[in-house]
Amino acid sequence: MAEIPMKRILVHLQKAGETSPTVAKFTQSIVGYFGGTENRHVVRVGCALRDDQLVLYQTDREEEQVPLKRPAFCPITHLSSEAATSLPTDTLNRGVDVGVAVVLETKDQHVLLTRRARHMRTFPRVWVPPGGHIEEGETLLEAGRRELQEETGLHLPECQGDVLGLWESVFPPMLNLGLPKRHHIVVYVHLLAQQSQKVLQDRLELQASEVDGAAWLDRSLVEAIAASDQEQEGLTRSCSSIPETFRATVLNPDGQVQTEDISTTMLMIPSLQARQDQERVSTGTKFALAQWIKYISGRMGGDRKLGSL
Repeated sequence: MAEIPMKRILVHLQKAGETSPTVAKFTQSIVGYFGGTENRHVVRVGCALRDDQLVLYQTDREEEQVPLKRPAFCPITHLSSEAATSLPTDTLNRGVDVGVAVVLETKDQHVLLTRRARHMRTFPRVWVPPGGHIEEGETLLEAGRRELQEETGLHLPECQGDVLGLWESVFPPMLNLGLPKRHHIVVYVHLLAQQSQKVLQDRLELQASEVDGAAWLDRSLVEAIAASDQEQEGLTRSCSSIPETFRATVLNPDGQVQTEDISTTMLMIPSLQARQDQERVSTGTKFALAQWIKYISGRMGGDRKLGSL
């Protein structure tokens, strides 16, 4: 029996004064649509999942705004009209997909990152928060919790969430690596667990088809990772005390779980210096970690504002 094709959740755009949102085109810069320029790569927009559409909309209401960012080297931004027309028809007609990624914070302020499996078609061996697609009828929170459970075995139904920010992601991530094949808006959702890192570590069950490693990073290491990206403003590299290695749970080639100490240098590799197949932290992840640092700094100061779900 043939499988029923999964409905794809696509990005729709709406400026102030427009009566209804329109579907985003694959070759359209989403940040550019909302005012981004050659020297401005972050804008603030409203974000809502309505009728299986991720609607990004222009709003003056600060309580509805979340940051939407792209890297300065975003391939869509630099794609010539000639190159755009040379894309395969099925790529041109894809629209812009939606992904959700979970920045899971433990009770003792650790954040979980996972390493995408070597065989993944996009961003193999890259460290990212757990995440993936949104299924028909799901909310952002439901999608985030489901992906978290599928990839890591962590079932946290009691966790509530907020939107940290949005990232315009393209693969391959740079034009010199090839013409764009995938274009996403990634919604970074923050979840605050009631358990400590140690408790959740004991529950980890990695999904070998998606990820082959996971690690809990403390605040000082997260700050250093975020500050290692030249695009993150307002963050300083604290921590001369950063350890030389971090402890990760990994799957060996036979699928067996083992513990490995990995050099923290890998976490700090700037995006522009990384090879496509090099193990590293993605640029979007560094953006999300920077947003988390800003959020918990504000939370400690009494400002808890984030995008609501």
